[in-house]
Amino acid sequence: MKLKAYELYRIRLVLFLLVGLAIESRAQLEPLSTQYINSQLIINPAYTGVRNAFSMNLVARHQWMGIKGAPVNYWVAAHSPLNKSKVSLGGAFQSYQAGPIQNHRLNLYYAYLVRLRHDMFLSMGVSATGDYFNLSNDKLEVIDQDDPSFINDVTNAFSPNFGAGAFVYTPTFYFGVSMPYVLENKYKVGEVSNVVMQTRRSLYLSTGYGFGLGKKVYLKPSMLWRMAGKSSSFDINMQMLYEESFSAGVSYRIDQAVAFLAGFRINKTFQIAYSYDLPIGNVGITKGSHEITLNFDSFSMIRRNKDRRFLRKKKEEEGSMRSIRYF
Repeated sequence: MKLKAYELYRIRLVLFLLVGLAIESRAQLEPLSTQYINSQLIINPAYTGVRNAFSMNLVARHQWMGIKGAPVNYWVAAHSPLNKSKVSLGGAFQSYQAGPIQNHRLNLYYAYLVRLRHDMFLSMGVSATGDYFNLSNDKLEVIDQDDPSFINDVTNAFSPNFGAGAFVYTPTFYFGVSMPYVLENKYKVGEVSNVVMQTRRSLYLSTGYGFGLGKKVYLKPSMLWRMAGKSSSFDINMQMLYEESFSAGVSYRIDQAVAFLAGFRINKTFQIAYSYDLPIGNVGITKGSHEITLNFDSFSMIRRNKDRRFLRKKKEEEGSMRSIRYF
């Protein structure tokens, strides 16, 4: 299918922005869900509307259980295509706490969909973000109470940000590139202006492929590469999906952690998944991390739109899943 001139312009603009941002990227990593397949909106605004339903995603992650002040992260998001259009909108709220540090983040998403062929789409997205940061000094064990660095709390410090991404997908494959936070915001406290927390930019590359082993079983290998200046991490994930209902697998974050995952699709609308991370290598942590995600997809709230659906050829493609939702 031949792309229209304005669609080609959109593609070139987003790709130019992403490449330019990647060249300037210098960062440490942002918090991330181990179940990135179920929560891709966290890392890529182009995932907005890709599930072709009114979708909600809830994530609860407790790191290093048993350690006082360990990070706790909650995430809730909703996104949906607009009826009879290729535009999708969404929003998300994230609450993060580690010891005395609290951060609340609000994200707004916009994405535009382009059909590349009968069973392949390109989604391009942007996001706007607002962070509310708080540091409570009364929760710190301060040796010198007169230290000017710990006299005042940082209360409701606000900073804006923005991001961009692209996401290509078929019934059996996806590839995404994104930079969800472009600006490097710093939060300072005290008369000496110590930096206590910093939002830094990083580039994410994600890909996955699903293929059938018979009519009921699919294998879903996937990978996620997070690049942040001289730092990077690489996740390798392998899951098995049975009858598009039950999944189980293992994930390996090179030299950092191994995770065990399981998920169950209760019905066409609800899906629940659980993962347990076990640190490995020389990370200095021995406690595991728990993560639970819940996905909700409603099809009654949007109208059928053939421009957003996979179009089948006369011969049914074997070994392909019916929807990107099953990734």
